[in-house]
Amino acid sequence: MQLTTNIPLKIMVVDDDPDILFQLTQSLEILSYNVVGANSGEQAIKLFEQSPVDILVTDLRMPNMDGLELMDRVLSIEEETVVIIISGQDDLKTAISFMKHGASDFLLKPIKLAEFEASIEAASKTSQLLKDRRYANKLLQKKNEELEKEIQAHKKAKLSLQEIQAKQHALIQSIPEGIISIDISLKIIQVNNALNKICPISQALIENASIHQLLDTYSCECLKVLSHCVNTHQTVREFQINCVHSEEIPQRLVLNSSPIRIDGVVTGILLVIRDITKIELLENQLNLRSAFKNIVGKSERMRRVFSLINQLSDMETTVLITGESGTGKELVAEALHFNSHRCNDPLIKVNCSVLSEHLLESEIFGHVRGSFTGAIKDRVGRFQAANGGSIFLDEIGDVSPLIQLKLLRFLDTKEFERVGDNKTQRADVRIITATNQNLEELVKKNAFREDFYYRLNVMSIHIPALRERYDDLDLLIDYFCHHFGKIMNKRFSGVTDSVVSLFLRYSWPGNIRELKHVLEHACILCSGGTISEKFLPPKFIQMIQSPNLGHIKSINPSNLTKEEIITTLNQCKWNKTKTAGALGIHRRTLYRKMNQMGINRYNNRVDKS
Repeated sequence: MQLTTNIPLKIMVVDDDPDILFQLTQSLEILSYNVVGANSGEQAIKLFEQSPVDILVTDLRMPNMDGLELMDRVLSIEEETVVIIISGQDDLKTAISFMKHGASDFLLKPIKLAEFEASIEAASKTSQLLKDRRYANKLLQKKNEELEKEIQAHKKAKLSLQEIQAKQHALIQSIPEGIISIDISLKIIQVNNALNKICPISQALIENASIHQLLDTYSCECLKVLSHCVNTHQTVREFQINCVHSEEIPQRLVLNSSPIRIDGVVTGILLVIRDITKIELLENQLNLRSAFKNIVGKSERMRRVFSLINQLSDMETTVLITGESGTGKELVAEALHFNSHRCNDPLIKVNCSVLSEHLLESEIFGHVRGSFTGAIKDRVGRFQAANGGSIFLDEIGDVSPLIQLKLLRFLDTKEFERVGDNKTQRADVRIITATNQNLEELVKKNAFREDFYYRLNVMSIHIPALRERYDDLDLLIDYFCHHFGKIMNKRFSGVTDSVVSLFLRYSWPGNIRELKHVLEHACILCSGGTISEKFLPPKFIQMIQSPNLGHIKSINPSNLTKEEIITTLNQCKWNKTKTAGALGIHRRTLYRKMNQMGINRYNNRVDKS
């Protein structure tokens, strides 16, 4: 029996950005969906109350009413509405919260149409399943009502309970969720076909089997819930369990159980099992979106870095990592190694700036006994130690011409000699280098070999400075607060808006490392909760308050004019996060000022109506 209503799905798209709203509604209309658009949560509620929709696509961050409040309002009106959240910020905690509150998917801006259409297609299937389930429930209710009338009509004929139950069997098979029904003696009356896809012991749940006997063999929460309902005649709603059997993949299940009553008498128990394992997997998926091998970031610049790491990890080519001090060049080197086929072999790191030419040569290539004063025994160099793996040469711009020449030879031949030895050695090592210097300028000044530079710079990855990726600031703050909270056995909920504003005014010459130290200082002093300005290092506050320092953005948010905000919005292509960073204010402050000044995007001009 196929259950389907075949009614076209209706979709509502809500976004305060008219361009995004137009783009999404147009793409859905092209796909022949029935689409309605709204530019605010308030307008969406009015439209929804007039005519509910099957699928709601809403922006997460909107003025006045955000996506969370809108979702709660919509689900309170129609709990079977499928919700898709879109956001410019990869907020892991919010995403998980939305999914657990009933959202179907979480998409990041800028929206990729292929990803959006795939999400809509999945939501459509979910919506149709909900319709089918509602239709099945109505049909089940109708059948029960018909059976009630039939029982009354056939009381004189003494219609047996077994005949009534037989008429329910076919209907139960059509339910898309797992179903187990038992009688009051704890014997299984029926299990449906959908249960086979959910429950690993479904084959053992044969008709006429006793729950008591099965409990002796399987420690199964589902069976315990059934037994509890038989004893108490009480309904169990949305009871979540972890289901693990032998070597099967752990599942997260939701149980709903209720008594079956005929003429007011409990004749059995019905258990409905829903698999929500995919929601539990969402956290891992979102972690991959925002953190790649411990590199935190979701800005466009960092996504390009992640893409390069993926492309270069399994290639044998030499990689040059560039960027200012504190940007995370060593983390990128680790990602390149541990994401490659060499991950089970060593990653050896050498800081070339802290050793003299002689010591660095010995450190990298090794030496033999007696090759110089103090060489009392043979020593294996870093190349030999890293055989089969990778070697990371940090601050490669500081090595001498002699070392450059020997490294150049190794890059070409994979061969070298230990200090004081004339025997040629070989090592299968991939070289990854990094520098915070401009090697091209060093080549022009004859301070760095040109041939060595071109051999190193086969492929390069540039790590942007923190001031170039303010989109990642919120994510980095959350990451370090969680990191230090775990170490210090404290619980932090983030930082205040005033602290974020201070961070946005500062250009962070020390980059991520400096931000980490500032937050570590604050986490040590703060006992927990939200970190305010009073916990920041005094020297940091003094620098922020000093208007003469070049690395401070001297911007007074209260003095910003309408024209300055519009100009910056246009320069940033109306990206609110980038605009807030450029102005040195928090995103919430930007939204508040835009609302107060009547600034709205329409053909990149002010709405003067």
